[in-house]
Amino acid sequence: MKEIPADRKSDPADKNVAGGLFSTAAILVGGRSRRMGFDKFSIRIDQQKLLSRLADQLGQMFSDVMIVANSQEIELPAGTSLIHDIYPGLGPMAGIHAALVQATSSYVYVLACDMPRISADYIEQLKRAIGEQAVDFCCCRNQGVLEPFHAFYHKKTASKIARRLQAGDLQARYILGRLSGLVVSAEDFTLRDRVTDIFLNINTPDDLAHYLADPDGRSNHEADPGN
Repeated sequence: MKEIPADRKSDPADKNVAGGLFSTAAILVGGRSRRMGFDKFSIRIDQQKLLSRLADQLGQMFSDVMIVANSQEIELPAGTSLIHDIYPGLGPMAGIHAALVQATSSYVYVLACDMPRISADYIEQLKRAIGEQAVDFCCCRNQGVLEPFHAFYHKKTASKIARRLQAGDLQARYILGRLSGLVVSAEDFTLRDRVTDIFLNINTPDDLAHYLADPDGRSNHEADPGN
């Protein structure tokens, strides 16, 4: 994997976006929600289900938004399509694999249904980093750790992920380490002091309460009164 600066300029990237390379996004709905106590796809924020809120936000940036889930109880957000894992029960990489198989563009932007923060600026910088390259994925290295979500995956990577799943390799970061991808350090983003906030996920009622008390993460970035 190559480490690259997020602000690299790439005119061809704009051309690629217009051509539909980045027109698909996928929201993964999975896990048993044991710590939350109820299905996380039913979380409500400001009287709107989080899943619908995420779909609405992604719909402003992507023409095709997919929901990847195995549950039949999901109320599908308007303008989205529902797809199911081809390898059910094998974790998030199986969901990513299913999204890539059904993708209508070369790259798919992927996040989980319990990640409430989306940044258009962050997404655009990942697109510029990719440019015209056909890499397996492009993700962020946040606090020294590869982030498998809020990342782009190339459709051609589906077969590689399938082989890893068939071999019993289910850990997302293990699989990423064996693919050919681009990694952008959180420190290289123009919004570098806010990147960590993007990877927040809501796993417990306490997580939800903390998010609702500070939905934009502003309390983590208050200006130093001495400045």
